[in-house]
Amino acid sequence: MKALFVYRYCTMGGVETGLRFRLQHLPEHGINAHALFLRDHGGSSAFAALNGRVFFGGDDSSFRQLLAQHRYDLVSIIDSFDVLSWLRDARYQGSIVVELRSTYQHTLSQLRQMAGHRINAIVVPSEFQSQNIWHYLPRELRDRVPVFVVPNCVDLEQFSYVRVEGAADGPPIVCWIGRIDPLKNWGEFLQIAARLCSSTSAEFWMVGGGQSEQVARDEFRRTVGKLGLGSRLRWWPLVANPDMPRLYSLVADSGGCVLLTSRCESFGFGALETLACGCPLVATKAGGIPEIVQDGVNGLLYPVGQVEQAAGLVQKLLADDELRGQLREQAQRSVRERFDHQLLIGQFARTLRQAIDTPCAVLA
Repeated sequence: MKALFVYRYCTMGGVETGLRFRLQHLPEHGINAHALFLRDHGGSSAFAALNGRVFFGGDDSSFRQLLAQHRYDLVSIIDSFDVLSWLRDARYQGSIVVELRSTYQHTLSQLRQMAGHRINAIVVPSEFQSQNIWHYLPRELRDRVPVFVVPNCVDLEQFSYVRVEGAADGPPIVCWIGRIDPLKNWGEFLQIAARLCSSTSAEFWMVGGGQSEQVARDEFRRTVGKLGLGSRLRWWPLVANPDMPRLYSLVADSGGCVLLTSRCESFGFGALETLACGCPLVATKAGGIPEIVQDGVNGLLYPVGQVEQAAGLVQKLLADDELRGQLREQAQRSVRERFDHQLLIGQFARTLRQAIDTPCAVLA
């Protein structure tokens, strides 16, 4: 079986990490997997070892050439709805899967574009997302196309804790990871950091956002200045995914934690990566995150917007080595038991084969 995954852009986010794991491990399950990114926004280096199986850039014409050259049995489209029209115009006869990962309103509003196209199955990464997309789908689609829930995974041989010498010599690090946009809720992280400045010696790191809109980055810089965080905050605009395990481990060994403030997540790949590296985590009870993080067991959760509560949880973690140790141990155990690639890549491969066996629904 030969499959092509299509995503609109290549950054350094969770979708790209998940695709890299798929391309590496689906062949173990008899699936020769390729990926096409319609635009590269700085993430192509993560796929350097997969030369010949990953393609960058494309329009309708070049897409047709790719289909003709490789004769894919299945094409999986990830939040890239224009590709449905390309497949129709190319008279593609294979199976079509649509993966719905985004929780952005402008993306969800585009689900109506699925009407009139052949679709075998929809795949989402969480039970939350399966409910979240429901009201945006064309009504006929809800009854005729199966929705499969397949969580994201990590390869623990590549993505796990690594000891960082000297990390404990400096202040504890409280680290936020994501794009600088409203959904990732970076402003709430800065508010929490401002509250913690007077009561802790922590240093605050923000990782990501180098490819965010210029206006958002300018607003971020202004907010940092207004809150007086300039001397306590470090911003790392771009960190390559292969370097992330060391970053999470550095945060953990410093006596710090990761703090995720998202308003909504279809899954929460940042939370999963944090747990995989045994790093203490404080995160919002948002979207699919509670399906990964068990409050008080492998991480700590708080309601979005409750800045004082979040600051209190971070302060508690920084001061309680026993709690930190318990959370770190349970975090790694939960990932091994529930999210290791050896479990979930096989489940995903079975889902693709089931999609091939499912008659296509065509919406009027």
